[in-house]
Amino acid sequence: DKFAAGAGFDMVHGTQPDYFNGLEVRIGSPSPRVLEQMANEHCRDVDSEIPWTTGNYGITTTSKLEFLLVAWEIIDELHSERADSYPQEWRDAVAKLARMKDSKKPEKWPSETKNTTHPCSDCRTMHFMQALKEKNDVLKTMGEKQLLIEEALALRLYTGPLFEKYNIVNRG
Repeated sequence: DKFAAGAGFDMVHGTQPDYFNGLEVRIGSPSPRVLEQMANEHCRDVDSEIPWTTGNYGITTTSKLEFLLVAWEIIDELHSERADSYPQEWRDAVAKLARMKDSKKPEKWPSETKNTTHPCSDCRTMHFMQALKEKNDVLKTMGEKQLLIEEALALRLYTGPLFEKYNIVNRG
């Protein structure tokens, strides 16, 4: 156990019934309104407007700003001249997203102070959405489920500064 060696504490695990009872008994059921909940958690939670600086690019930002930047890019892309090439479900969900966002479109991305030779701000959602649409086309031909707009939004958010906050939660 390389992770336990020298840790100075013992990991405590639940019982077998704890495992089989699942998380719902401990933390409740997830919201079935995923897109709305994503907006709430990023824009209205207690830490939504608390700035932090990323370690990799030195970007000072907030959860709300990052969510709005990406949400607006998705809204703009799915309202562009390419809109008809995207799944109708995505366009319907984006219409809902456009109605629920609680702030105007941010004017610019936060500046980077590290690794400025390959800025992450060059990676825009338009190309990301086009690539996901192509993946969905492949999934469809394979008879598999296609990505939802909520999944596309979550993936895009994870590729930006929010990965730091997400990893804190995911890795404990």
